[in-house]
Amino acid sequence: MKRMKQKSTDSHQQDSTAEKPFFGKERERTALSPSPLRPVPFFGSAATLPIQSKLITKRPSFSYVAPAEEQPVQREQSFKETSSAQQQEIQLKPQQKTPLEAILGKKLNYRVAKRLNKKYAKPNFLGWISKLKTVAGGHYKSWASLWKQGKYDDFANAVAQFQHGKNWPKEDVDGVLGLKTWSLIGGLGEAMAGIRKVAWKRSEDICTVATKERIKRGYKLAKGKRFTLPKDKSSNTFNAILQSIPSRMLDIEAQFRGTGAAGALVYSGLGTFVPESDIWDGKLKPGAVIQVWGSSRAYNLLRAGKIKRKGKKRRINSGDANFYGTSLVFVRYDSKNKERILARHYGFDDWVKKSEFKVWIAVNVNSP
Repeated sequence: MKRMKQKSTDSHQQDSTAEKPFFGKERERTALSPSPLRPVPFFGSAATLPIQSKLITKRPSFSYVAPAEEQPVQREQSFKETSSAQQQEIQLKPQQKTPLEAILGKKLNYRVAKRLNKKYAKPNFLGWISKLKTVAGGHYKSWASLWKQGKYDDFANAVAQFQHGKNWPKEDVDGVLGLKTWSLIGGLGEAMAGIRKVAWKRSEDICTVATKERIKRGYKLAKGKRFTLPKDKSSNTFNAILQSIPSRMLDIEAQFRGTGAAGALVYSGLGTFVPESDIWDGKLKPGAVIQVWGSSRAYNLLRAGKIKRKGKKRRINSGDANFYGTSLVFVRYDSKNKERILARHYGFDDWVKKSEFKVWIAVNVNSP
């Protein structure tokens, strides 16, 4: 073995310019795939060349394929029948649509519908999970049952059918019980309470404007039409009540003085005053408009509309007291503290305690 190894080493040390004989793998490669630049030499018959014999024995073997007449005809026919049935099933599946999908021309995105419905069902959003069974006189209790059973796709289908029945554009039918759909079911109060973000620029800085926006936008969502005052009411008086302008208090009815946005809702014919004791007895409903004041003295001045100075009575003005107050839209009570409420305030959510203000005025939205 050592000599053969030495001999092989010696052969590799030959001059690289000399033509190398075809031995080993080089010969085998050349024999199998001859180079177009070098002819393959022929050294004799296969009997005299073991390497050629070796190459021949390495040729690939081929499996026997029976002629057509020898094939198992029955098996072939069965295979063809199965393939045909499978192909027919594959072709039919994309065409199978539910009646709703056939109407809409599309399939609902159930995964997205489930995610959004779970979001809106939460108490701090629309909170319909606890109201759906009784809202609108129990008309939608079947929806509540579907949701409770975890049949989220069926729930989405029921919502989508409702949306389609309202002649919504097909692209808006999504099976989501969001603000637009919930407002039609729950009414004005639920619509107002459901508006979390404000769209008017002044609503970000003035609380009464933010409440006015929620009244107007909520009305459009719930009623499907623009908010307008009754014919015997004026926008001038509405705004004076809404903003509680001190110098204008004598120009409005006594019952509306100092009532702010709450009184403006009553003036428009959409709400009813709630006694202060009932506020903390759990009597407020979603969308109730609240006006609060930090000083009882300031509130009493607003109610009077005038003040006596140097022996003379005159209209009050903004310098006669600290008329600090704010306007809120009620969402719900704190489940652990009935003297604490969640409200829409400006463009955000705010938890407010009874102890934070001296005077509370509230108005529930009238039932549709």
